[in-house]
Amino acid sequence: AIKRLHKADQLIKAGFEQKGLEVLKDLILNDSYDYYTNAYNWIGDTFKYNSNIRALIDVMAFKRYVNTNQTDESFDKAIRRYIFTLSRVGHKDLIPNAINAYKRALPMQITKHQQEMLKIFEATYLLDIGKDQEAYDLLIDSMPLSKKTVETIQLYSDWNMGITKDTKKLAFVLGIQESNLKKVEEKWKPREEFYNLDGVLVKKDAMPTYQNEVNEDIKPSVVSPTNDIKSNDALMLLD
Repeated sequence: AIKRLHKADQLIKAGFEQKGLEVLKDLILNDSYDYYTNAYNWIGDTFKYNSNIRALIDVMAFKRYVNTNQTDESFDKAIRRYIFTLSRVGHKDLIPNAINAYKRALPMQITKHQQEMLKIFEATYLLDIGKDQEAYDLLIDSMPLSKKTVETIQLYSDWNMGITKDTKKLAFVLGIQESNLKKVEEKWKPREEFYNLDGVLVKKDAMPTYQNEVNEDIKPSVVSPTNDIKSNDALMLLD
């Protein structure tokens, strides 16, 4: 299985980027073998320094899981990495569309972690557009966060993105010491083009075009029975 991914990598490195990307997209999206789940470490090491290709892989994996109604950790990971990367590379305009696509793809019953990450994603976007007070009000109202959510944010705490803008406030929201967060990296140079949810390169600040085919009238309405959170609060769509 890895040999097929290696072929895509070789094509890209040899200068046949478009052909290599076509092979890569097809493998992630359509192959019977789930490369994103089973070969993620190889993917991460191979394309470690190419945020565009990493984002394309995340997008294709997310679309694969939407198409197959798979809403497990790999599904969550794909959209999480994509949204955080959008913030990291300066393409905040694509974040609301990604959040809404995630909401539409969620099952009728969502976990507490998924509900909390929706708030994290929305706060990331609000911080990116300078609505800091709204962002922190949203996060404070979500406290206390689950152990899984806290550990997830700690994992990405070195990424320079909206949610890590103020590590003192972030630590408070997470209920941990600021020293338990990683040192935030230097701000990345904004990418002029980046992949949208169609897997198409778009210019910075371009209007999103992705339309999820899930019926708009069918939205998750119940969270995990272990929580008392109202589903309407958990699934408020961004304007």
